[in-house]
Amino acid sequence: MHCIKKTMLKGYVQYTNRFYRRTGSLWEGRYKSSVVQAETYLLVCMRYIELNPVRAAMVADPGDYRWSGYRANGLAQPDARLTPHPLYLGLDADAALRRQAYRALFRPKLDAEAACEVREALKLGMPLGSERFAETICARLGIRRNTGKWGRTSYHANGLLKTDPRLTPHPLYLALDTQQDRRCQAYRALFHPQLDAEPRVKSEKL
Repeated sequence: MHCIKKTMLKGYVQYTNRFYRRTGSLWEGRYKSSVVQAETYLLVCMRYIELNPVRAAMVADPGDYRWSGYRANGLAQPDARLTPHPLYLGLDADAALRRQAYRALFRPKLDAEAACEVREALKLGMPLGSERFAETICARLGIRRNTGKWGRTSYHANGLLKTDPRLTPHPLYLALDTQQDRRCQAYRALFHPQLDAEPRVKSEKL
């Protein structure tokens, strides 16, 4: 019986992957979510989510997607599963004008920077909002804030001659050159993108 169930489940996963053009196990990856600063990012997130089917070329208009909240928020199609957020209700006291104001949010395309901020926060599981909001939420949760950006403190000290008392130069760094200005120049050269191409070609030939 166990082998039969295992075979059936394996076949279902393979079918699902072929049908939806995906790979991996059915439930791969962990659940990710982000705390959102409603005043500044809630409507941005609503636009992002409801424009996903349009970006994926599944539909031409967000209202054409069957499971989109846009139908209730912008087209007056009731959905008992949805509870209007106070910020949405605050668009206008009149329901018809409120839906008109909501539809107007979708006329310009969601700019790339806003979409990138939403994706990055979701990917990292970090709060989405202002710097102060994000720092406050992380402090309350007792987690370190991850912005997804490489820190530049050590590069500033090692490559730009900007003193940082927290850093102790490594002997290998000091060995780049005896002169500090030339050492910084040699360190900066390590970050030139063209210098990384040659070692990769050589390693691929080995």
